Amino acid sequence: MLSGMIWVVCEGLVLSFGILLLDTSQLVDFAHKLRKLRLI
Repeated sequence: MLSGMIWVVCEGLVLSFGILLLDTSQLVDFAHKLRKLRLI
């Protein structure tokens, strides 16, 4: 339960920083990589 909440918070931070720092296409690619990591 707690680890899931931490993941959501980390994803939110990464995405908000990513929007500032990265191209949209790069952000989408990064989000897919992040999802693959969660599935492993």
